Amino acid sequence: MMIQRAVVAGIIIKRNSVLLIKRNKNEKHFPCVWELPSGKVEYKEDPNKAVIREVKEETGLNVKIVKLLSVHHFMIDKRHCIQINYLVKSKNYKVKLSEEHEDYKWATKYELKKLNTYKDTFKDIRNVALLALKN
Repeated sequence: MMIQRAVVAGIIIKRNSVLLIKRNKNEKHFPCVWELPSGKVEYKEDPNKAVIREVKEETGLNVKIVKLLSVHHFMIDKRHCIQINYLVKSKNYKVKLSEEHEDYKWATKYELKKLNTYKDTFKDIRNVALLALKN
């Protein structure tokens, strides 16, 4: 059975770096991979509210949406995922990670190219984050 899922991600910029979080080594999908704060849009949930909720759950940061940056899609097993990427801002940058993540990093555009990210899915995310860093 094919499943389609909407996912939202928040790109948070601090000076000349973007917040990435490292998935826990025990996670089923993409263990130890660096990613943007992101997650599923719940049934009937507004994606704009979902990104604020997901960033809060994964980083402890209260954010506001600045603008919609991009939309792309990818496959995980038999799931077709559509990801909506937002540029968001926070008044403070004190990160408190969820249990599904084990580390965080404020990565510069040069570091983004070197970090362990899932090659097919997160190539686009690196490009989106690079675009956000240019703005």
